[in-house]
Amino acid sequence: MKKIFSFLMLFVFGLMLVSCGDEAESAKLTYVDPSTGEEKVATISPTSDKEAVLNALNLVTANVKEVTTDVKAELEMDMSMEITASGQGTTLSVVTNMNIDYDMYMSETDGIYAEGEMENVSTYMGMKSTTTSTMKMYTDDVYAYTHTKTKTSMFGQAEEEETKEYTTLDDAFGENDMTNMFDFDNVVNGKTNDAIVEEYNVSISNTTAKTIEFKIVMDLADLENMEGLEDTGMDISELPAETKVTYYITYNVETCLPVSAKFDFNDFMNAYANISAAEMKDQGAETASGKGKFIMTLNMSYGDYDIKKLPDDQKSEYVLGDSDSFIEIM
Repeated sequence: MKKIFSFLMLFVFGLMLVSCGDEAESAKLTYVDPSTGEEKVATISPTSDKEAVLNALNLVTANVKEVTTDVKAELEMDMSMEITASGQGTTLSVVTNMNIDYDMYMSETDGIYAEGEMENVSTYMGMKSTTTSTMKMYTDDVYAYTHTKTKTSMFGQAEEEETKEYTTLDDAFGENDMTNMFDFDNVVNGKTNDAIVEEYNVSISNTTAKTIEFKIVMDLADLENMEGLEDTGMDISELPAETKVTYYITYNVETCLPVSAKFDFNDFMNAYANISAAEMKDQGAETASGKGKFIMTLNMSYGDYDIKKLPDDQKSEYVLGDSDSFIEIM
């Protein structure tokens, strides 16, 4: 009995230690009080209180430092969907998984260099197909040069394709590039901070000593005018109005610059999968179900980076292309 009691005490104590370790650390943001000119420090912790959230958002947006360094942006996209239907003793299963990972280095003086890869794996009735693509992109003062290698495997057969194209910078980084989706002003449609906190279910979802993460819950209607949404290939017109999308943006408290932005489209993908399953039932399936996930994350860091350039003697290997954006090629 003593051994059991001792074990339980150790177990409870262990849980207490885990709980203490998981507690979010408060962020401390130094700012100058505009009314007195006095330097002050604000302590910010996770909260759903509207007044506290608004105060924190006002402090962050009022103390943004100017970017004087290069910027590195890392885009990650993880999407999957599974639909299963059965009828007359037969089960149909469709599974697709897509992952995109690319890094972009940007400099006001040296231009842009980007590299990335995409993998798309689909399984239909046990038959698997895989597409993998890698890309490198360079820029000069006028053009963006993209070098893409794609390999497709299906039914035991493999095909490979390699392209080298160039387009103008405006075509490569158009107004609707997917990366525009992550811009805070684009997400909230330029609303004031008061309106943002009032209209969206905004909270401070996490803090560390150096970062503050805001969580914004949006309806589908909030996405309709968002630049870059069309580049994802998503169609929101058929989805239920109650479908939610969650957006997280994290700021560094020393510079008040964003260091991470994330979209959680899981509710969106589950709604889309359920619509597809319902269509299968309409076509005669006895049972049908669907589920999905879709997470997009953009991490940003600031510093001095090596912006790779395409040698002049290799530019003649590239032909004029008609690609709308770097993301669309991926």
